[in-house]
Amino acid sequence: MLFHRNVRDRVKRVAPFLEVDADPYPVAVDGRIKWILDCYTVSDMMPYSKRIDLTKFSQVFEGKQQDSGIIPAAFISLLERRTKRANYVRGSVRAVIDAYDGSVKLYVTDEKDRLLQAWRNAFPEAFTPVEEASPQIRAHFRYPQDLFQIQSIMWADFHMRSADAFYTREGAWRIPQDENFISLRRERDQATHEERNVDLRPYWLKTRFPGHDAAEFAIVQPFSPESRNVLAGYLVGASDGDRLGRLVAYNFAPDVTVIGPPQAQARIDQDKLISAWTTLRMQSGSRVSRGRLLAVPVDNALVYVQPLFVQADKSSVSALRGAELSSIPELKQVVIVFGDRVLMRPTLAEAVAALFDEQTDAQSTPAAENSAAKNQRPPKTEED
Repeated sequence: MLFHRNVRDRVKRVAPFLEVDADPYPVAVDGRIKWILDCYTVSDMMPYSKRIDLTKFSQVFEGKQQDSGIIPAAFISLLERRTKRANYVRGSVRAVIDAYDGSVKLYVTDEKDRLLQAWRNAFPEAFTPVEEASPQIRAHFRYPQDLFQIQSIMWADFHMRSADAFYTREGAWRIPQDENFISLRRERDQATHEERNVDLRPYWLKTRFPGHDAAEFAIVQPFSPESRNVLAGYLVGASDGDRLGRLVAYNFAPDVTVIGPPQAQARIDQDKLISAWTTLRMQSGSRVSRGRLLAVPVDNALVYVQPLFVQADKSSVSALRGAELSSIPELKQVVIVFGDRVLMRPTLAEAVAALFDEQTDAQSTPAAENSAAKNQRPPKTEED
């Protein structure tokens, strides 16, 4: 009998001195389901380090921790985040929880963490070296999501290496706003729907990044200059093989203009074909739901991809019965934005094929060749 079935709650009871990530994820290993949860050592006593309020880095506002009728309380409890200040955060532990018997194993992935070393001295039997984890389990370890979100916000300022530029904020970055999320929130009946920060959240991709021959799975956070809506660069947290835990920063050259997420979303909204297609399907009891707008690196270029779903509105019959029935969104179109071109096709494969076909045709003119070469310049890379 399992009294504490919540995955995060079980880990917190086993190791209350560790902070846990908000997003446990299940994996299938050896015929069993196991949950993997990133754990952090946190302190506010690290010398010469800036203290931050961790609640400001959460995806859900602190005031949202109540049953609003939209999200059940059981799921809201999974989104509870840390509420204290800290100036030291390190993702040194991976918790693996068996979904059938509830057993918890804490694998140490960072032996150099001084704070974790103290806890291991106090509780030596609570931790297991990561080398004892099976290769199948280790293959599913990924970059800690909460840690990456904190690092991304700090990197917006600390990517500036010059002291003068840092204090004058010359070249400071910011995380662009999620225009799609803002639009969807305005369309909802309740103004408090999804009360979270409007900044673009990091997202997971499997793609080939500049300087690498093979595709890899990683978490990505784009950045914009503080006073402009173009894209200045993006930060990547690698999660595959030997590159697990590596941070790579890609910076675009100052003389290269790459449109930002708000500009890409505006071009999608202003496209005549997409607007007509959307308007037609917003009638007769159906609605169009836009998926997340993703900035996808492709070799030395960057394209924006957004899926469009069609789903039925909640019927009046279900409302009279008091049933909160929700329809299943169905993928109907995929939109790609590359430079000045906006394409919409029924599938991602067709959209990519159409993009490269149009590129080939456009390169017949010298102006198009110069423009394409300018956009294909590789970004500057910094790796840690």
